[in-house]
Amino acid sequence: GVPTITLSLVLVATVGAQQPASPDPGRPLTVRVVEDSTLQPLPNAEVAVPALGRRYLTNSRGEIRLSRPADGSLVIRVRQIGFRPVTRELAAVPGDTVVVRLARVAYELPRVVTTADRGCDDAPDPASAALSARVLEQLRFSAERYELFRREYPFEVEFGRRSAYADARSDTMRVRDEEERTNSDAWREPYRPGRVLRRGAREFSVPILFLSTLADSTFWAHHCFSAPGVEWRDGEPLILLQFSPTSRIRTPDWAGVALLDSATSALRRIEFQLTGLKRGNRPRRLEGYTTFAAPSPFIVVPDPTVAVWWMREPPPDGDWGLPDVGQMLYTRTMKWRKAEPPPTSRTKTP
Repeated sequence: GVPTITLSLVLVATVGAQQPASPDPGRPLTVRVVEDSTLQPLPNAEVAVPALGRRYLTNSRGEIRLSRPADGSLVIRVRQIGFRPVTRELAAVPGDTVVVRLARVAYELPRVVTTADRGCDDAPDPASAALSARVLEQLRFSAERYELFRREYPFEVEFGRRSAYADARSDTMRVRDEEERTNSDAWREPYRPGRVLRRGAREFSVPILFLSTLADSTFWAHHCFSAPGVEWRDGEPLILLQFSPTSRIRTPDWAGVALLDSATSALRRIEFQLTGLKRGNRPRRLEGYTTFAAPSPFIVVPDPTVAVWWMREPPPDGDWGLPDVGQMLYTRTMKWRKAEPPPTSRTKTP
């Protein structure tokens, strides 16, 4: 009977000149994608073949294998999160392997960081506007990459839900643990304006902010964005992307900040709060955060999500006090249905 928050899992290349050759049509050709400066392989890079309408993900060695076309010519497009995309024509490539080198994206970061929210009516400074556009572009590409990844490597997820409820009469907390399951097809929910907060007779639910939410064009159309600069956390520079509902939104919706790794463009954390709650709404206040884990290089999933909320009205002095409910959602296991993807190393992974 105690309201709970429901996890609506509905969570340029540099290549030397080559002498023409006469490749053998149909013979396998290996495309190896590496970082330009270190020559380290880039797993989970996307290699698209527009003429065939096909997209591939590189393996742990940064490689895929293609068949040479009959005319010996093939155009590929190579992309990776945090790197500049490359389009390459593989006409008359000698040998069995071609190496594509990707250079990292360089962000121009404003030096001054502000935490003040901007309204959509306020024109952001040119540096912030340019950075916002670049960050949103990377978020959209990250979401596209996740969609391709989950189709290539479908999985099952078992997660835990730990809830703590305040007992005002005894000044204690009651804790409840639950286990739930989902899969890669259902582990997210599209953003629906006007339906962020869904109420039942004795409960409510809100969808967790997934990567695909921030990359959703509908979410973009209903929110204001500002990238004021970079913030250092735990010795690492993270790019801030603030978001808040537009003035047209009259129902509860999300506001907060997304933090991306400035070197890799990977989404690291989302700090959120539910806005637009009015007197008589339940809950009266909700906030929390989600951090992201990488089960495979350049692929991120939410783990864990922590949220707290208050069901009561605040006292006259405006001091909310301790929340009525706290909840944590965390991944217990991920099991791959078919082949396993490139593993994440024990060291820091993009």
